Amino acid sequence: MHSLPLPRDRESALIARLRRGERAAAAELLDCELEPLYEFVHWRLGPDRAAADDLVQDTFVVALRRLEDFDARASLHTWLCGIARNKIRELRRRRGRAVPRPIDDVLADSDEDIDRILAEVERTELPEQILARRET
Repeated sequence: MHSLPLPRDRESALIARLRRGERAAAAELLDCELEPLYEFVHWRLGPDRAAADDLVQDTFVVALRRLEDFDARASLHTWLCGIARNKIRELRRRRGRAVPRPIDDVLADSDEDIDRILAEVERTELPEQILARRET
């Protein structure tokens, strides 16, 4: 079951507690974000449960170490997902082989290429148009 995002004021209070080093705040962070983050990672890595577990753990370690870098422009969940996305890219590079990626990630990474290709397609006559012109 996917948990709901924390309200902004509760998230701000949690971040302040985390920055003070409160253990209970770290436990609360895990309670709130573990399952949604795992779903995010698992969706992108596929059936490799061990890799997903490791990657989620690494994401939380990095987040706790770099909490001072969190500027609250986005939600804490979005920030965690960004860290996880970078970890996934690192894992794919280390593996040196293609790991299945959701189409949303592929599209997000290739927006400029897609725009360029679509612009080229728009300028190029399609075979049906060429045949119709020749017949006319």
